[in-house]
Amino acid sequence: MLQFSRIPSVGELDYLKENDEMILYESFTMINPQTRNTFPESDEPYYTSLEMQLRHLLYKYDKGWISSERQVMLSSDECISAVHFIFDNEKRVIGINVFQRSSNLFNLEDDVQFFNYFINKYLKGHKKIKLTYFVSQPHIFKNKNKKIED
Repeated sequence: MLQFSRIPSVGELDYLKENDEMILYESFTMINPQTRNTFPESDEPYYTSLEMQLRHLLYKYDKGWISSERQVMLSSDECISAVHFIFDNEKRVIGINVFQRSSNLFNLEDDVQFFNYFINKYLKGHKKIKLTYFVSQPHIFKNKNKKIED
């Protein structure tokens, strides 16, 4: 399992296989990958939806509607399929674990940037937050630079 402290380039990843449509790479994890802290410019409806879902999840925990911190988790059938918040003894977020089941590597920076934006906007008063970001099936599409075309 490869581990990075930044978003890796395609050449740094272990090749897994390819088919007519795409090249697939081995899974990897990033710990606190650095990006801009602004809202990503691509796929605004998706990132807005994800932002509101995560805000609502934290709101439910804060109000006691979710009783166990282990349940402060969003799951989805989207490419970013699980987001789990980790808390300290004072109920402050100290970590976010992200499981991304599939990622077009040309769009990965926007996905990670979203989480850095979210941490910067909503969790500033918390201690340093550890972002652990696992990409299960990284890939690139042949003859395309982006999955989501502008």
